[in-house]
Amino acid sequence: MSDGKDGAIDVSVTSPLASSNVAGAEAQAGASLAKACQRKVGDTADACQREGLVFLPFAMETLGGLHPGAVTSANCLGGSP
Repeated sequence: MSDGKDGAIDVSVTSPLASSNVAGAEAQAGASLAKACQRKVGDTADACQREGLVFLPFAMETLGGLHPGAVTSANCLGGSP
């Protein structure tokens, strides 16, 4: 994955149309993506680090948006810097 370390991909799909996301999505494009990614990082990143794994969050929206971190993760998997 990265520097020869194993990794864990955590995929999260969110909808900006969900009642819990509508207000944020209305105020700023990508708000539901940011919320989903922050939740995953908070829930999983520390556990991966304790196990020596590279954490690769991959948040996407039902309407097609990708969090910038998902793009970075995809590039990492594909061998691009």
